Amino acid sequence: MSGASSVDVVVFVLVVGARLVVPLFIGRFPLPAILASLVIDGVDKSIFQATTDLDLSDYQSYDKALDIYYLAITYLAVLRNWPDRFAAGVSAALW
Repeated sequence: MSGASSVDVVVFVLVVGARLVVPLFIGRFPLPAILASLVIDGVDKSIFQATTDLDLSDYQSYDKALDIYYLAITYLAVLRNWPDRFAAGVSAALW
């Protein structure tokens, strides 16, 4: 992020911070936190493109890592909260 303005850095920290913090609420509030994670994942690149001048050439690599992060937390919440083994197996297959 060399050459990035302070606004670029703030937007980057807020968006990536949201992608790291919101999934931590999946265990306590599963549906709202999963939906919020999906929405943030869906709009993060658009936010970067609209509000910053950041070079997004490496965007795909960290986006995929953050996707795996929230999907793994979701999968762990499913294993912990769903007593039906068949439903948990379907969830595992979809993950």
